Amino acid sequence: MSIFGEFGIHDDERGSLRSLSLKKIPFEVKRIFTLNVRDTKRARGGHAHKTCWQVIIPVDSPINLNIFNQVESRVFTLVPGSYFVVPPMTWLEIRFTKTESSVLVLASDEYEEADYIRSRDEFRESYLDKKAF
Repeated sequence: MSIFGEFGIHDDERGSLRSLSLKKIPFEVKRIFTLNVRDTKRARGGHAHKTCWQVIIPVDSPINLNIFNQVESRVFTLVPGSYFVVPPMTWLEIRFTKTESSVLVLASDEYEEADYIRSRDEFRESYLDKKAF
């Protein structure tokens, strides 16, 4: 299950306000953090979570997401003003299109190293139907 969404946008002569109701998020947010990059050739993420849900929100420039799970394998661009819900057991890599760009992440759980699957091979072997690859 992948969920895309867009922020509400309110424009006037002063500028824009973008808002997201937490009612649209399919989990209780317990942690918020940011990611940035200094070198666009390096990806962030590169792991999956066993139980944690996340919402990925590009703040100031488009990002490219590479995701795969039992249902789908996709590469797509996410722009500021939109978001993507990442369910558990989804491998995620984030590639930034501009240096010094930021991403805001909403997470369903506090940080717990045991929730991470950091090896793509382990992820495939343990949690995915090998026929999908």
